[in-house]
Amino acid sequence: MRINLLPKKPWLIRYRVAIGVLLIVFHCTGLSLVFRSAMAAGMEVGQLRNRADDLQIAVAHLIQQTRKDPQAAKEEALAKEITNRRSESRDWSPVWEALVQELPAHSRMVSMTLEQEASVKEELVFLQLSDAAEYISRLEESPLFAGVQLQELQRTDRDPVYLSAAYRVSAAYRAQLTVALKPAASAR
Repeated sequence: MRINLLPKKPWLIRYRVAIGVLLIVFHCTGLSLVFRSAMAAGMEVGQLRNRADDLQIAVAHLIQQTRKDPQAAKEEALAKEITNRRSESRDWSPVWEALVQELPAHSRMVSMTLEQEASVKEELVFLQLSDAAEYISRLEESPLFAGVQLQELQRTDRDPVYLSAAYRVSAAYRAQLTVALKPAASAR
């Protein structure tokens, strides 16, 4: 048997090589983890910067699309004005057509004037009183007119009246009517 009389080596000295290697391995592992996380963070920052640049380009493009060309803005304003005018204005052809078509056979329109936007004043010649009454009742039944008011009715015996180029009468009735129009939107 062998007896060792030398003192025992402390554990730090006995395992110093192993501890040194372990410390180096831990150091390298820690440094590699720090380096990898720094690289990943750097890549994320780069990606975020690229994404921010892309978003800025998209925002600039959208702003440019929403900005109106001055000519396009003028055209849009003009189209809006035309639409407003059309909705506020009246189509007069049905009104004039209704006033003329409702005339009885032996009658004539002498004059017709527009008073404001709400009424038409007519001067007419009728052969008989029944023709005048028939004309007034036809106008009152029309959906274009709100009412008819007889302003004046008189018999003319002195001057001959021509109801057409070939039809002359010596006695007729002159009438002045005021025809009230319905508002343009409800007449359509």
